[in-house]
Amino acid sequence: MIGAAPLREIAEAVERAAKAHDLGLVRGLHDRFCGEVLRVAEQAGLPTDQV
Repeated sequence: MIGAAPLREIAEAVERAAKAHDLGLVRGLHDRFCGEVLRVAEQAGLPTDQV
């Protein structure tokens, strides 16, 4: 499972990209981490069918 420190780093990277108006980087980060977020949600028993 992903820990709090890596989640913070991801959030900070997304925030920096958004503040820089770098939509390409924001999309790239989304693509990179979307699968990991879904995997963790499924492990936690959360519904992922509407994501």
